[in-house]
Formats: sequence, structure tokens, C-alpha cells
Amino acid sequence: MLYDLTNTYFEGQCTQNPKAQFGRSKEKRSDCPLVTLGLVLDGDGFPLGSQVFPGNASEPATLALMLGGLQGKNPLSCEKPVIIMDAGIASASNIAWLIEHGYQYLVVSRKDTQKTLETRKVW
Repeated sequence: MLYDLTNTYFEGQCTQNPKAQFGRSKEKRSDCPLVTLGLVLDGDGFPLGSQVFPGNASEPATLALMLGGLQGKNPLSCEKPVIIMDAGIASASNIAWLIEHGYQYLVVSRKDTQKTLETRKVW
């Protein structure tokens, strides 16, 4: 499963939308309220789930919530999927949570690419 987040901004105040909050805009629009969009894709690129989060949502805080909401949504798979995520989601606590819950994972990291690649097998 690939899990990623993005955000989009609203021009105007958007006072009727409680999820429209000021946060870190990927488009550098600190003057506009945002919502954060989460999407999970299966191995074939088909959406398994999506969610709209407040614009000031912490990316790492969304992982367990999204994976918990997917329980039982992929009836063809008996095994836990490999979770693919970027460095913005892959906090130390999320990695520990994935290990504790028996998930394999792949992380895109912003760290030095010359360092030795660490592989973690859970099975």
C-alpha cells in the first residue's frame, strides 16, 4: 500500500468548513486556510481509502488512523501489506507502531543516500 498526503488551499476565509485550518502549505500559501488529503493505494494503484484531515494536521499522526480505517477493506488479501510512505510520515513512533503491529514498510528518506540501506524483515 502506498500512503501519501497532500494539501490544498482555499482562497477566502472558508469559515463554514471546520477542517479548513492554517497550516504548512505545500504551495507556500500561508495566507489561506488548507485541508489535508490522505490517500491509500493498493499494489495495482487503485484507491483503497481516502480521508480529509484538517489543514493543520500533523502528517505522522494520520498513519495509524488511516490504516485502522482500512481493516477488512481488501478481501482478496490475507496478509498485511507492505506500507510505503515518505519521510514526512515515517516518524520514529510510526516505524515503531508498524513493527509492533507486524507491518513491513518501505520509507523514502531525505537522509544521506550514501549510508548503508537498512532492511527490516518482519516475517
